[in-house]
Amino acid sequence: MTEELIAEISRITSLRVISRTSVMRYKTGARKSVPEIARELNVDAIVEGTVAVSGSRVRITAELIQAEDERHLWSYRDERDLADILSLESVVAGHIAREIRIRLTPAEQTRLASARPVDPSAHNAYLKGLHFFFRLIPGLNKSVEFFAEAIRLDPSHADSHAGLAQALVDAAIYGVRPPETAMRSARAAAVQALKLDPSNANAYRVLADIEKGYDWDLKGAAGKYLRALQLNPNLMLSHFRYADCLSRMERHAEALAEVELGRRLNPVSPMTYGFHSMILFRARRFDQAIDAARQSLELDQYW
Repeated sequence: MTEELIAEISRITSLRVISRTSVMRYKTGARKSVPEIARELNVDAIVEGTVAVSGSRVRITAELIQAEDERHLWSYRDERDLADILSLESVVAGHIAREIRIRLTPAEQTRLASARPVDPSAHNAYLKGLHFFFRLIPGLNKSVEFFAEAIRLDPSHADSHAGLAQALVDAAIYGVRPPETAMRSARAAAVQALKLDPSNANAYRVLADIEKGYDWDLKGAAGKYLRALQLNPNLMLSHFRYADCLSRMERHAEALAEVELGRRLNPVSPMTYGFHSMILFRARRFDQAIDAARQSLELDQYW
């Protein structure tokens, strides 16, 4: 539910929404206060909540908390059938946007109002696909399997096709699967996602990844990364991989600016500093690259 709600709220382009990899570290380990978390993430408000599933029903509570003084701005409770889980996420996202007086575009209003029922089994497989995707190399094959299962159960779910595409691309990038077959299948899955949902930002990013790393068409890739970011400026991976594309084109100042936009969305992740280090290295700013690499190691000693 956390991942899906982040994804839903991040599609509201006038909001800056912290990415999953920075948020999840606060779900485990030592409990921190809301002001502490807000300072580390540089945010004004935090959404907290609980989810309980009983049989075919799901119950959610959610609260929007002003970070500075921990004042509760809004609270919400609802219970629905599992098949309506996507509409429940859209309702919460819409309430949050209205509470903080964010102006929604007509397209955003339409999307939040049009969530369709889902097959609970398909949605569960999709969420497992996301879970294993974020485990990186050890989880990519499992991620592919679960996204494929989600598509088998619900072929009309665009996010499942986009998820399969991104898992296949990363499996090719990291040598988990043969690049030729993985990239070809990823392209087909991304194209299908866009047929089902022309505004799917992840699908555009995957097509950009393929054009950049497999077709060697950097100019074409740059255009698709920009389209992905127009549709959803809160996708941290889009910023980082667009930065990678720019750095390969020797456009280092633009690449570093793009990394900074990604860093604002993922401020406490070792991956952010590791990626920043790589872009600085390519720009031949070696001392700064070393500093960024050390920051990455400080955040995660296992890197």
